[in-house]
Amino acid sequence: RSRENDAPKRAEAILQHMEQLNQQGHEDIRPDTISYNAVINAWAKSREKGAAQRAEAILNHMVKVYEGGREGCCPNTRSFNTVIDAWA
Repeated sequence: RSRENDAPKRAEAILQHMEQLNQQGHEDIRPDTISYNAVINAWAKSREKGAAQRAEAILNHMVKVYEGGREGCCPNTRSFNTVIDAWA
């Protein structure tokens, strides 16, 4: 596990890259619930200012993507609990 200050930003950038690759036709590269939860968790553990807001924003994006029809990225209890923990 990284203890670097920019770790959540790097994790989010990798998630965004995965999304871009998938949109470009790479069907085998598709962020799923585990991918999103990992990035939400990275932000939740971060001491960076605005970390809870970023965790919640990623959760909201995850919900939007799922509601848009992408299977495999359904938010679960861990998704929501991690955001709650980020705000605590």
